[in-house]
Amino acid sequence: MTIRTDIPARALAQMRLVAQTAKLPAALATAFAEGAARRGMALAVAEQAAQAAAFLVESDHSGKVGETVLARMTDELLTRVSGGDEAEPNIIASDILLTYLAAEDAKTGPLVRGYDAYSQGHSWDSPRGLAMRSADALQAQIGVRMGLKTEPGMGRDMGEVSLAGIAMSLCRAAGLRPFNGAEAIRMAGQHTGTDFSYTITNGLSGVVARGFEAAEPAIARAASEVPAEDYRQRNSVSLSAYAVPAKVVEGQKIGYATVSEKGEMAAKPDDYATIFAISNQALQNDSTAMNLFADMGRKMVIGAVAQFRNVLLAPLVANAGLGQTMTDTLTLSQPSRFSTLGALRPSR
Repeated sequence: MTIRTDIPARALAQMRLVAQTAKLPAALATAFAEGAARRGMALAVAEQAAQAAAFLVESDHSGKVGETVLARMTDELLTRVSGGDEAEPNIIASDILLTYLAAEDAKTGPLVRGYDAYSQGHSWDSPRGLAMRSADALQAQIGVRMGLKTEPGMGRDMGEVSLAGIAMSLCRAAGLRPFNGAEAIRMAGQHTGTDFSYTITNGLSGVVARGFEAAEPAIARAASEVPAEDYRQRNSVSLSAYAVPAKVVEGQKIGYATVSEKGEMAAKPDDYATIFAISNQALQNDSTAMNLFADMGRKMVIGAVAQFRNVLLAPLVANAGLGQTMTDTLTLSQPSRFSTLGALRPSR
C-alpha cells in the first residue's frame, strides 16, 4: 500500500470535517484527518472509519489508554481499513483495542484468576473480551429502552442476554461457580475479578454518550473546542494590532503585528462527575434492572446536557448577567462595548 506524503488541502479539510462530525477529540481528530487524507481514503469509507475511531475513544472511559496510544490505534485502524481488510471498521477497532489490552495484561500478569493473559491473546472468549462484549450488549439493551438507535457491535452474538446471564458468564470466566442468576449477580458484584462493574459502567456510559449527542444544546453550535494540555488558566493569543494589511510605500518597511498571550481569558478545563450506587436487590429482577438503568441513563443525559449548557453560558451570564470582565475592565455587555457585542447580551 502506498501512503501519500503530499496531502491536498481539500482532502485534508474534508477529512477534518468527517472527524468533527464523529466528535473525535481535537488531538485524535488531527491524527485521523491527516492519516485518512494521506491514504487518499474515500469519503464513505472515512466516515465508517471515523465512527470506529470514536468507538476507541468511547471504550476508554477510564482514560487509561491515553491520547498517544489512541492515535497509534487510529493509525493502525486506517492502515487496515485502507489496506483491504474485509472486516467492518468497528470490528477492526475492537480487535485493535482488545489486542492492546491483552498485551497490557501480559505485562502485569493476568487480571483474572485462572486465566493466563499470554495464552489467551486477544480472543473474544478471554475474560477481557467477554467483558467488552457484555458491555456492548448491555449498552444496546439500555439504549432501546431509552429510545435511542443503538446497534450492538462486538456483542451482537449475545443478543438479549439477561443481566443475570451476563453475571453468570463473567463469574464463570473468573473461576466462580454460582448456583443461579441471583447468586451470580451477588457474587459478580462482590468479586473484583469478574469485570461486572466494568460491564455496567461501560454499557451505561456508552449509551449516555449517545444520548448526549442526540440532545446536545443549541448553544453548542456557536462554540468551538479549544485543546488544553493542563488545567492552568491562560489568556487567548491576540495581535497587537488589527491584521489589516497596510499600504506599502516604496522604500519603507512593512509593519509588524506582535502575537502575544495578552488576549481575553481563555476557557479553562474542569472535571465534572457523579458516582452512583446500586444494590444487589435492585439487580435481581432483570426487567426492573434494565428499566432502572434506562431511567438512570435518561437522568444522566439530562444532567450532562444541563451542565454543558451552564458551562457554555457562564461567560455570558457572569456578573449578574452583564458578562465576564474583559481585559479593559469592562464587562462583556457594558454600553461602551454593546455597540459591537450587543448581540451577545443574554436574554433575561
